[in-house]
Amino acid sequence: MKLPDVSLLKSLTQGPEARALEKARALAAEGKLDKAIATLEAALAKQPDKEALLFELSRRLLAASRETDAAECLKKILRRNPRRIDAVMEFIEEVKMKYAAVGAYYDAVAEHFIRVDDYPRAMESMERIASEELRVYHGRHLAKWEAVLKNAPLSKLTKTSLHSAYYVALALERIGDTVRAAQAYRQILEKNPEEGDRICGRLESILARDYQNLPLRLTLVDLLLKVGKHQESLKHLEHSLEADAAAAAPEVAVRLERIAKKEPGKAELLWLLARARRAEAKYPEMLLALGALAELGSHQKETISLLEELTPKMDEFPGLRLALADTYIASGKPVLAVEAIILASDRLGDEVTVKALEKVIRAHPNHARTYLLLGDLDFKAGRGEAGVERYEKVLALSPEDGPILVPKLLSLLESGTSVAAIARALAEIFLREGDRSKAALLLRFRLLKDPQGAPEVAARAREALGSETAHPGLCLALAEALIAAGQSLDALAPLEKIILNDPARAPEALHLLSSAARSSPEAARAALPLYRSLASRDLLPAAIRFAQGEAALLSGALGEALQAFKDLAAAAPERMNEVREIFETLLERHPETVEVRYILAGLYLDQKDFRAAARELHKIRTLNPDLLTPILSKYREALKASPNDIEVRLGLSSALLLSGQLEEVQALASETLRLRDDASTAPLQLVLGDVSLEKGDSTGAVKRYYNAYRKNTSLAATAAERLEHLLVLHPNLPLASLALGKILPETGRVEDAVARLLEAFRNDTRIAEGVLTELDRIRVSFPVLPEAAEARVEILCSLGKDAAATDAIQHLLESRPESARSLLPRLEAILARSPRLASALLALARAQRALNETALAGEACRNAYRVDRAAAPQVIKLCSEMIASDPKVPGPYLAMAEIYLADGEIPAAAEKLAQAASRTEGSQGEVLAMLETIIAKDSGTARVAFLAAEVLARAGRLAPAAGAYRKALEREAGLVEQVLKGLTSLVEKDPKLGEARMARAQALTLRQEFEAAVQDLEAGVRYTPSLLRDAVQQALTLHGRHPGSYRLVSLLSEMLLTSEKLLEAAELLEEALKRSWEPGERLILLVRLWRARLGRGEASAARDALREAETIATDRNQLMARVHECILTHLRNEVSALRERMQGDPPRPSDLKRLAEALLDLGEPAQAVSLLSSGPGVLEASDLLRIHSEAAAQGADYFRAAEILKALGPHRRLALAAERSGNYLLACRTLEQIDAAGPDPEVRTALQRVYREIVLQELEPGRQKLAGETVLRFGLTS
Repeated sequence: MKLPDVSLLKSLTQGPEARALEKARALAAEGKLDKAIATLEAALAKQPDKEALLFELSRRLLAASRETDAAECLKKILRRNPRRIDAVMEFIEEVKMKYAAVGAYYDAVAEHFIRVDDYPRAMESMERIASEELRVYHGRHLAKWEAVLKNAPLSKLTKTSLHSAYYVALALERIGDTVRAAQAYRQILEKNPEEGDRICGRLESILARDYQNLPLRLTLVDLLLKVGKHQESLKHLEHSLEADAAAAAPEVAVRLERIAKKEPGKAELLWLLARARRAEAKYPEMLLALGALAELGSHQKETISLLEELTPKMDEFPGLRLALADTYIASGKPVLAVEAIILASDRLGDEVTVKALEKVIRAHPNHARTYLLLGDLDFKAGRGEAGVERYEKVLALSPEDGPILVPKLLSLLESGTSVAAIARALAEIFLREGDRSKAALLLRFRLLKDPQGAPEVAARAREALGSETAHPGLCLALAEALIAAGQSLDALAPLEKIILNDPARAPEALHLLSSAARSSPEAARAALPLYRSLASRDLLPAAIRFAQGEAALLSGALGEALQAFKDLAAAAPERMNEVREIFETLLERHPETVEVRYILAGLYLDQKDFRAAARELHKIRTLNPDLLTPILSKYREALKASPNDIEVRLGLSSALLLSGQLEEVQALASETLRLRDDASTAPLQLVLGDVSLEKGDSTGAVKRYYNAYRKNTSLAATAAERLEHLLVLHPNLPLASLALGKILPETGRVEDAVARLLEAFRNDTRIAEGVLTELDRIRVSFPVLPEAAEARVEILCSLGKDAAATDAIQHLLESRPESARSLLPRLEAILARSPRLASALLALARAQRALNETALAGEACRNAYRVDRAAAPQVIKLCSEMIASDPKVPGPYLAMAEIYLADGEIPAAAEKLAQAASRTEGSQGEVLAMLETIIAKDSGTARVAFLAAEVLARAGRLAPAAGAYRKALEREAGLVEQVLKGLTSLVEKDPKLGEARMARAQALTLRQEFEAAVQDLEAGVRYTPSLLRDAVQQALTLHGRHPGSYRLVSLLSEMLLTSEKLLEAAELLEEALKRSWEPGERLILLVRLWRARLGRGEASAARDALREAETIATDRNQLMARVHECILTHLRNEVSALRERMQGDPPRPSDLKRLAEALLDLGEPAQAVSLLSSGPGVLEASDLLRIHSEAAAQGADYFRAAEILKALGPHRRLALAAERSGNYLLACRTLEQIDAAGPDPEVRTALQRVYREIVLQELEPGRQKLAGETVLRFGLTS
């Protein structure tokens, strides 16, 4: 093997820097600037970090009028070593002496200072650049900034983009365009909030030069608020108001409100807000701020000055006066506060005035005029108690104002406002003036209106009687107050004084004395001696006798009481009713005094009141022959005097029955009935019934009692009482129970009547028809009461009449749903006997519905329909009622759906299922099962499909629901709105549901919302790749209707490329490229066209597309990045498609090989090796070796890669692996074999490189060159 020339070593040891500088300077001196520049550039290509070369190159480029390139050299120096800024500045100063156009240098320096966040020095650098030249540099950075905003509108700015943005803002600031500069700073802050401090500093520096710039200052305030510097923002807001209050006030107020929400209770903020609102003339808002400020107790003097300046506005805005009054109150000036409130009262109204005056009272409780004004307002508003309290407070604070208040109080008393309180106040005033008669009258009047104030009135009357002990008016007031306070014994003494000393007032005093005696037995005993002494006088004898008897009765002296009342009845017959009431009270308290009844009966007989006498005899239960004998004698005398008087005969019959003279009773009754047998003599039937009962004829007694009721229904209660007594003696007598059941409804005792009728039926079932008839009569007469209907149900069930019993139960349930629980056992018993009785099932459903057991009720309805199809209308009605009351139970919906389905009403059945799914809770299994039947029977109705989709969606079967929505849409486009709403709900539940996305895209297309449809198509294909074919078809349809959408063209072309429809993709892209697009958009389409043409093997056309793309791309690196992105996307789609194809069935060798190669292209060697391990024996050995060697090479294991590739013979990959692993002999041998097979310049170059490495290894055996490997891969690596 021939070794290369040793001159190769010489070039490795020589340094080019000095030689290059010397040569460049010599060439420059000769005027050969181009060659000098070329020399320096060549030297920099080998040694790019040499500052001397960069400085010299910059100098020569500036001399050649290439300012931009010259500045780029300085930028490289500053980027690599920012600390060299001083050297750069010295260089600029040096060059500036010779060349005037150094603006580009200062541009580079400005960029450097921006990179190191030194914006003041950056501004200094920009100030050294001419304005026109600075606009050029500004335009360059502005283009970059706008591109960032367009391509990544929501992303955070990177450091590079942030520097461009700052350059734009600073340049605008330097030019003097502060509005655009502020906008640029705001955009920076929106992207990168952490830049707030720096941006605020820049804006403050602008405002230092432009103090009157209100928009800019407000922008600064907004930025300060964003970074949380509220105190600084307040200062700038105050400056804004000082500069131009009228213009700044609205904006300042808005920002102050925002700060106040975060920092409430800040005095300076509230004062500033009040000033701003005043400048806006928004006085209500200003008052709110001042109110909050007043609560803090701050800025009182300033507030008073501010409000006093607004005095001309106070008539228009009375709230200002109130605010001024509040400030006066806080400042300790109640007189001024009250005056301000009075001035504002006409416009504010009484309620607001009262609240304002109450504030004065709270702060100054001893201000009498305020209480007087409040009292007037309270009386005006009808708050009499409060008004009196106010006036009393005025009297306490200023007693000399009492006479002034009397006319006001008297007029109020006449109007009836708060009478008791006003009477109290007036009494106090008159007592102070010594007018005791008026005071006594007012005290009694107050007691009449306010009995609860009796202790206070008594105390005040005693106090007034201290100076005149016998004053009759005050004595009466004292007595009334003591009686009302429960101190009746103490009231007797003043009353005795009045009766003995003032006959004119005796009736009134006697009335009070009687009231005192009634209050307690002790008071009655104390009053008896006074009554006895008064009885001997000729002073109101009837009244005193009545009061004496009443007091004796209350004190327990019954004998004295009876005698007094007898005397009263004899002396004053007109007061007989009062005597009777007294005797009734006596009997209630002392039941043992039965002789009172005899006395009353005798008194009534003496007055010829035979009916009243008979009534008293009926009440007697204990026989006293001695007392009864005179009554019989009086009756017999009356009968002789009036033999045809029925009342006398009735009373005598009662007396004879009481005495036990039964035969005489029968004779008298028979004689009387012969004279007259009608309602007037019906009581005799009761007497005869009693006689029959005494003789043991219970049946005859029942007939007599019932005849008495039948002839005179007013005797129903008495007849019922007699029959109940009979049933106590003979409890199993059905005839008595039946008669009592017929009579009791007349007395209102319907429940007892029904119970007696049931009792009669249970004792003798043969009278069932009569009992049922009577129960029907009760139901008609008392339709609201359920007892008769319940009894009827029981009887019919006992008789085994299921149909009739069921009808009765249904009627009862309709009128009384609350009886459902008690009827359930009866219905269950009926169904046990007659399980196919549809009416019973319907009644059971009604009962269960009444018990809120809707699920069971729905099942009962379904059973009723299955038993009897004719019950469908009733079932539907009942189910509708259940749905209205409890819509969350599925049973009623299913029952109605089953009926509609059986009748062939498929849409109606589907509607019910949809309602069940949307309203009910729990399992949807039965709903889904019925839905399958409905879908099977449906003839392609759009409504049914839509409802099926709704049901499936609510059941959680989202994919079938999406398909059903799509069917509905295909069948009827008019459902697009409803379908779209349903599909949107599906997407919200599962955003990755591709079927829903595809269906929604179709709906959106119908609504001509093409961009949203494209977005759904993108998402559908991304989440569900298997829908690619359907997505392509939809996209083609959408493209026909909306061909000008770049996003659609991009999506469709990508899908066509992914599905390997390269021809269609190429045609689509060529057609699309005929339209005008943005450069960036056109670039992407060209790259995809390049992919399509390249995939079809059309290399020439592919190169044409790529060449046009290069002309559009502003940055070749960016273009290559887009090409890389396209290839990467293509590879990933290909990997996804291959993996989906390989699922399930055994993989084909070609698919497995292509998938492994694609994974290697994506930089995933581990996945490629794992894939081969999962499918052993599928690929050939050579393919396996190549893939494993490539995986090892990507992992930088070149030694292993070379060992694997040895078995495949000489190959460029083997030579590369051997060279990288340091086996230069193997690399040399492999390359020589390849070169011998066919000369190739690239092989020769590689061979020379290997020869050179072998020579170096031979000359310096211990030298081992460290090589850092850079592996380019598609995709991300771990």
